[in-house]
Amino acid sequence: MLAFEGTLIKYNVEETYFFFPKGKTKHDFAHTKNIFEYTGCPISINTAKSPVLVTELKNGENRLFMVENIGNTIDELLYGQRATNVEIDLGDLGESATFYFRGKQVERKLVNGKLVEKMHCGDAIFIEVKA
Repeated sequence: MLAFEGTLIKYNVEETYFFFPKGKTKHDFAHTKNIFEYTGCPISINTAKSPVLVTELKNGENRLFMVENIGNTIDELLYGQRATNVEIDLGDLGESATFYFRGKQVERKLVNGKLVEKMHCGDAIFIEVKA
């Protein structure tokens, strides 16, 4: 996050959203069972194994999305079970998206407005969408 501070400082947190693997809810994961779930996220997430947190930040009409695998770190460290493919559907927002991973701008290709990213626990990809 510190490597990305220059960009982050320009934005204000708007909302946070949680996405769970198909057929799972927040009650299936001990560390998410007491969260409050907001709806209406402008992007959509499909995740194979782990819960995913999306934090939406805004600066006027510009948006920044932090998409983070919030799976159980102990399971991943001990058993390698929580690395997951996360499909991020940006829809129309994908046309003007810039991607950042580990504090650096990275090139990513979208297929039909969707990005598939392999993410380990704690990994986050930032998606900046300028109006």
